[in-house]
Amino acid sequence: MFNEGDVERVLERLQIEGIRHGDNITASCPMHMFMKGVEDGNPSWGIHVRTGAHNCFSCGYKGNLLSLVADYLDLGGLDEAKTWLYQNLEVDWESVSKQLEEARQTYYTVPRLVSMSEGRLGVFEDVPEWAARDKSVTVEACNYFGVRWRPTDSTWIIPIRSESGALLGWQEKGHLTRKFFNRPPRVTKSKTLFGLHKWTEGMMIIVESPLDVVHMYSLGISGGVASYGAIVSTDQIKLLRKSDRIILALDNDDTGKTASDALSHQLRKEGIEFWTFNYGDKNVKDIGEMDRVGILEGLTNSTHCVLNSHTLTKSQMRRIHIEKGYKL
Repeated sequence: MFNEGDVERVLERLQIEGIRHGDNITASCPMHMFMKGVEDGNPSWGIHVRTGAHNCFSCGYKGNLLSLVADYLDLGGLDEAKTWLYQNLEVDWESVSKQLEEARQTYYTVPRLVSMSEGRLGVFEDVPEWAARDKSVTVEACNYFGVRWRPTDSTWIIPIRSESGALLGWQEKGHLTRKFFNRPPRVTKSKTLFGLHKWTEGMMIIVESPLDVVHMYSLGISGGVASYGAIVSTDQIKLLRKSDRIILALDNDDTGKTASDALSHQLRKEGIEFWTFNYGDKNVKDIGEMDRVGILEGLTNSTHCVLNSHTLTKSQMRRIHIEKGYKL
């Protein structure tokens, strides 16, 4: 049994709003889109504040508090959900440990949504000019990559697509907050790269954020793809092999540098040739904070990190610029 307030604090952190009636909280089902492909228009989901047991009488989604956290935040598994609870909230750990064992028996029996139609993006709007300016992107570039906008809570809707361009889902990113949600939960964004369906040939610049890809395209620089985060999966590395000029341009902060080192090690291990983007002495977090000249300088001075440690020659980069139509 959870302590009074434990379940409510978890729901508040997940931004799931409900109404309490006695020991139960009623709300719109947080997994309705995942289960049925549409939002829950009539609140049909309830959760018990002491046991954490929950059930949707409409779509059939049910489980306990731990499985809810794992599903809703797309954490990858129950152990990750337990870690999230430990790091973010003070809850009754005896109850969490007990629920971990209970959830293991049913967690993977939840059916998965098998199709995702383009029409589901139709409920969102074009990115407004003011929001595009705030992120140093153009509306035209947003439209090119299919990035949308939800005005009710100022949220970016960033599509997750397969290599062929099929819609797998989308990522919700708060404009003024660090809120990130994947829809539907458990969508396998680690098996694809943002922008890959637009890439054809030549240089491939790997960054963390999809909006950094949109930013580069807004400046006339193509070839960008994003891993949706600092961790680049084995499946994503296989996709990078499509290019013979891979440039690592993960974020210029401690997390990004650590991730870049880990990715460099893996690429070397697999014998994949690559270059590392040169941020130089620029005090920026990522490519999204740089102008066109700064990005092209960083590309020109990229360090070759496999065969020999040297920078790209001017003739090599000139060939890349000609192929891509860039002008320094």
